[in-house]
Amino acid sequence: MPDQVLVQGTVFPSNAIVSFQWHGGQAFPGTAQAEWQILGAKGSLMLSSTSWSLNVGRPATKLELYDANTGILESVFVEKDQWDELPYMAHNIARLYEAYRKKEWYPDFEWAVKRHEMLEEMWERFDADK
Repeated sequence: MPDQVLVQGTVFPSNAIVSFQWHGGQAFPGTAQAEWQILGAKGSLMLSSTSWSLNVGRPATKLELYDANTGILESVFVEKDQWDELPYMAHNIARLYEAYRKKEWYPDFEWAVKRHEMLEEMWERFDADK
């Protein structure tokens, strides 16, 4: 089992380049457990969290926007909704059910199969390189 995973590729439809690194173990003292940066020509977004499980969320998760033209760094806040009253572990599940109820997009079984196929291919490549 690897303790580091590095994924590189492009995303559709923009063909933007993506580089993702995930490592096991403890975070460096004083740093976030998870950090996600989106770097662009006009600025950058950085999401940081005290947990690697971004699908669940944590109170200390923060999103910051840097405007390269003005040099201004600002925090971005997501609007509160009725689901914020639930325990953190239930927030995204409640929003998933709400999207289903409203017939909005949500990750369905077909979407999950694609993600699992991608992960399976990664494991196959890892096993082949041993």
